[in-house]
Amino acid sequence: MLESLTQGNIEPFGQMLQIFAERVFSYHDLPGYEPESFYHAFVLGLLVNLDGRYEIKSNRESGSGRYDIMMAPKKNTDLGIVMEFKRVKPKTKTELSVSAAKALAQIDKKHYIKDLQQRGVTRVFKIGVAARGKEVAVEGGVT
Repeated sequence: MLESLTQGNIEPFGQMLQIFAERVFSYHDLPGYEPESFYHAFVLGLLVNLDGRYEIKSNRESGSGRYDIMMAPKKNTDLGIVMEFKRVKPKTKTELSVSAAKALAQIDKKHYIKDLQQRGVTRVFKIGVAARGKEVAVEGGVT
């Protein structure tokens, strides 16, 4: 999963996140209306393994808002990564992919990559994640 993340491969990253959700997580792990916080914390825990390559920040200001997770590469030739998480209420019919796309659009709208750009990072992997219980959708790409 981390290799897919650091290489900018959205499909394998999303597939592996969904597999983790289905096989590992229990509904008791996921707080009813706050799966966003759970997935955010889970991904942060995984990112500890990348501490040697990235400066990892959570819920900090950049641009005109506050991103969920930013990974600033210690070498500017590596990808910078910005992640935004959204929850989808359990009983709504909102498509997860629509919410993931909104999370991705928020990264651009609020200019969350500004901090990375100021550091000289030229390639950024932007990721929107939407969660409803154990269901996950991921949208993103490298710019």
